[in-house]
This record gives sequence, structure tokens and C-alpha cells, in this order.
Amino acid sequence: VGYDFIIDQLRQHEVRDSSANLASELEMCKALNYLKYKKYKDAIDGLKAFEKKDKIHRARAATNLAYLYYLEGDLDSGEKYSDMSIEFDRYNAKALVNKGNFLYSKGDLDKARQFYTEALSVEADNVEAIYNLGLTTKALGLHDEALRMFRRLQSLVDSVEVMYQIADLHARMGDPGCTEWFTRLIGRVPTDPGVLARLGQLYAKERDESQAFHYYLESYRYFQVNMDVISWLGAYFVQNEVYDKALQFFERASQIEPAEVKWQLMTASCYRRRGEYPQAKRLYEEVHRKYPENLECLRFLVTICKDAGLIEEANNWLKEFKKIEQRVQDDRHAAAFGGGPSPSNGGGVGDEDSGSDREETLRQRGDGPSGSPDSKLSLIHI
Repeated sequence: VGYDFIIDQLRQHEVRDSSANLASELEMCKALNYLKYKKYKDAIDGLKAFEKKDKIHRARAATNLAYLYYLEGDLDSGEKYSDMSIEFDRYNAKALVNKGNFLYSKGDLDKARQFYTEALSVEADNVEAIYNLGLTTKALGLHDEALRMFRRLQSLVDSVEVMYQIADLHARMGDPGCTEWFTRLIGRVPTDPGVLARLGQLYAKERDESQAFHYYLESYRYFQVNMDVISWLGAYFVQNEVYDKALQFFERASQIEPAEVKWQLMTASCYRRRGEYPQAKRLYEEVHRKYPENLECLRFLVTICKDAGLIEEANNWLKEFKKIEQRVQDDRHAAAFGGGPSPSNGGGVGDEDSGSDREETLRQRGDGPSGSPDSKLSLIHI
């Protein structure tokens, strides 16, 4: 209301003095104020009114409209205003940056780089142009040039985003000092789960499992849906035979990705390794009902039934396993050769000695891998 009152008074003054343009300036401020408070529709309506004003105001309005449409994801409308603002004033650094942003979003990185470079030739300390040029050269694989851009920007602004880009580039370039950069970054953003996970990844790569565990666990503490973190922590506890802890992470993974069978298999495997065979068997049977052609699940069902002395049930699971495995091989052969019977593999899966002979083998043999019922039926461990 205050803006409208003052603008109205200034317009009355402009009737007497046509050279005055304070009303237009204040209208621009009003539109930018809408932009500040994220009232994009009001800002767009206010800026579009400048299309009928003089060239300078049209250029300024077009620059801001391009930025607004970019924020809203309307790249076509935004690029139209971006071109308009450059046409009005080729030496407008913000307009050049806007054009580069649209090209970057469309994947034309080389042209985007040209516009960012041109913007810097107009305004050497333009923060947006330097940062976006760094991102563009990074995406192009020009890591040395990108690093120079972000170091240049670091001398102008104190920003954790810039620090992250420098740390990430050191990591991409294989610089051992990248760990130090991420550690410094954690000092600035100690609860950032992405940076904590990245440090865990770096320490895991260096085979420093204690530090990797610490940072992965901290990352999980602040963000409990990162599957890479959950997977690493689950595998870590399995490796250290702390199956009750591993179970918590694999169950969590199953909740996040209920359609991913491997998490359910790992959950069942933890119960099996803890010696809770009835619970493990029940989970494997549930997995089999959902995914009847999963061979890994059938392998474990054969093993659990055999170890429990359920020879007849183990035989039934083994027959199911062989049938599905043969079907998979036939499908692969048909896909590769356009159909026809699978060639003999010299006594492998699909032999005619299944049934009673196979059952006899189960009764007499216990020397397969990890107690598997058949030497060809190797188990898959986590």
C-alpha cells in the first residue's frame, strides 16, 4: 500500500515534469520486493508492465523476468526474456549470466561457458559468473580450471558451498589432501549428512575402517535414508559378526526399499548367522512367495532345511532350484541364439539324475561348500 501511494504521487509529479522517472524506479523496487518475499506471480505481473516503458527499464525488467522464470523452471519463457535483455544491453553481466544459466540447464555447456566468460569480461568480480563458470568447467571435466575459479571466488566470499566444490574437486583429481578439505568443511557444517558420508567414503577407501565407521554412523544419525550409508554400516557389522546391529540396518533398508529383494535376503541371513534358523527359514519362505524365481533364496532354503535334517523338504527346494535355474539358462540361450535347446554342459544343472538319485545324494553327502546339498549349488554369503 505504501509503494502504491508514493508511486501515485510521483506519477502526478511526472505529469508536470516528463523527464522525471522516479515512479518507474519505485515500481521496479516494488516488483523486486515481491521477488525478495518469493511472491513470484506478483513480481512477474509488476515486471511485465515495464515492457511498454523506455529501453533502459525494459532491459532491467527483462533481466529480472528471465531470472524469475528460471526459478519457476519455465526455461523457454525465461530464455526469451534473457535474449531480450542482452539485445537491449550486451554489456549487462547479469543478463549474460542468465543466458548462461539457461544454456547450462539445457546441457549446452560449451556455450554456457562462453557466456559466463563474457560476463566476467564485463564485470570481473561477478560472483554468480565465477561460481557458475566453475560448475560448468567441472562438468566438462576441466578440473584444474574449475579449481582456479573456485579458489578465485574463495578470495571474494566466505562460502561453505565454495569450500565444498574445492574439496570435491581435490577428491576427483585424486589429491590425498581432499580429506583435509572435507574435515575443514565439517568444522563449518558439522551436521551435514552428505559431507559426513563423503568423509566416511574417503576413509573407507583408505582402509581406515574406524574413522569410516565413525563418519558413516554420524551421517546416518542426521539422515537415516541414505542407502549407501545404510548398506556400508550393515556390511560393517556383518564383517565384525555383530549381527544384531547389522539386522537393524538391513531391516531399515527393507523399509525404505521394500521392493528390493537383497535387503530382505540380508535380513534373513543375519537371523541365520545368529543361529535363529526357524525365523530365518520363515523369512526366506516369505521372500520365495514374493519372488518365486530368486535362486539365491532357494539356495539358502536348501541349506537351512538340510542343516535342520528336513531332507525331504530340502529335496523339494532343490528340485525347484534346478527347475528355475534351467529355465533361466534356456531363456538366456534363446535370447542369444534365437531359440532352440540348450547345449549339454557335461553333467551340470538339468541332468536326468534328479529325484530319487538326488535325494540319495543328500542323505550321503555333507561335504559341499558351507554344508550345501550339492557341490554345484554354492551358497552366496553377504
